[in-house]
Amino acid sequence: MRCGHAAGLVPADPGRYLIADAILSPISLGDYAVQGSVDLLKAIEGVAQVYAVPKPDFLGLLPNLYERKSPRQKGVLEGLMAGHPALMFPAELSRRDAFELAVAEALPPWRMKTKSAKAAADEMRAVLTIVADRLEGGRDERR
Repeated sequence: MRCGHAAGLVPADPGRYLIADAILSPISLGDYAVQGSVDLLKAIEGVAQVYAVPKPDFLGLLPNLYERKSPRQKGVLEGLMAGHPALMFPAELSRRDAFELAVAEALPPWRMKTKSAKAAADEMRAVLTIVADRLEGGRDERR
């Protein structure tokens, strides 16, 4: 990323921000999750200001590869939810073998027959349902 005027950070290749209607940002729940998210939000703002375009709808930060049994990750997620509730997406995707297997087999998790795949499919459907609802409800005819 590079600085662009007073607008803040503008990525070297701003194209994805110029054509996006909405952005959903998957994040890992490591120590630097917040910093990467701050940079993303600055990039969205910077591109909108520098190029005089509408900002894409920010759908939120999606906790991804979440280790539910990890006290550390649980604490990071709770801290993000408490400190930045408006930025957080209201669902998460857990670390599951079924997601990796689905990618390896080029199948969606809902087509797989294991218990882990059913849980993965339920999580994925919840995320996709929220995204679809937000896109349908917030559709803007700027193009």
